[in-house]
Amino acid sequence: MEPHSTAQEFKTLLLGVRPPRVAVLIDRADGDWENTCLRLIEFFATAWGGNHSLIVPTYGKSIDRIFWQLLESFDPDYIYSYRKTLRDLKLAKPDEYAAFLKRETDRAASGSTSVDDRFTKQIDDALCNAITSQFQISPALQAELRYRVAPFYFMEHIVQPGFLVADSEAHYPLTAITGILNNCDHTSTVTVLSNANNNIPQIWHASFAGSFRESYFDKLKNCGIELSRKEFGVDNAGDLIDLGVLRTFTDDFPFSLSMMKLAYYASIKVQHWREPSVVVVGMLCFAYSSRSFVASSVVASTSRRL
Repeated sequence: MEPHSTAQEFKTLLLGVRPPRVAVLIDRADGDWENTCLRLIEFFATAWGGNHSLIVPTYGKSIDRIFWQLLESFDPDYIYSYRKTLRDLKLAKPDEYAAFLKRETDRAASGSTSVDDRFTKQIDDALCNAITSQFQISPALQAELRYRVAPFYFMEHIVQPGFLVADSEAHYPLTAITGILNNCDHTSTVTVLSNANNNIPQIWHASFAGSFRESYFDKLKNCGIELSRKEFGVDNAGDLIDLGVLRTFTDDFPFSLSMMKLAYYASIKVQHWREPSVVVVGMLCFAYSSRSFVASSVVASTSRRL
């Protein structure tokens, strides 16, 4: 008989009645904000309960009144900030990034006899991690966030240390969905919406269905999740509106997976069929964030406004 093990192991457990609520601050001066929001939606889809999260634009020193109202009503448990890297360019404009990578590879290989795939990958990895944004949250805004959102928070900085980037996935203190898939029953297929001709903004369907990065697919397959694609175009754009406003879908989308084993609760007096559908034109961040308060909210069109 083997002796009883006396080894001790230290673990930290976080227990709660719901997944944490998350808000992310982004640079309001970002000219490519639409793709930034897509990167964040991909991040939210990797977090348990990530379907309901906030995206808040700011210049780093102040926040508009309407977003203060959302923040105070939402009462986030964790606040993050997002910074852009060259990986954003690679994902949003692959042709432009490929040309930039070639120039940098040729410059770095100056004087060398050959450039192999390994050398190119090293340059690629270094470029993708290069920060291209100076966006940061000022001490004054940190203090105002702490005072208005969590007045009893005892640390000086309420925004989580570090920052999210284009390939970020849910990690402690959030729960990654890949960490729980192997320990519970789940759907076997997740549907990813796409638009082959790029004539419908991806943000339209990603804002309510969610989205995954291509590099995340293998992790889902290792957990027993297969992926299927459903394409939309101008000819069947009406079906996409039905999906977003009327919620006439039976498929499991990325955000459906993020809500695995979770349920909504409301007063038994609430008459859901009488609740209004809200269509927001432009103001993407407000439209996306309002989903946490309105049962049926959808982005009808986008503009250059956050």
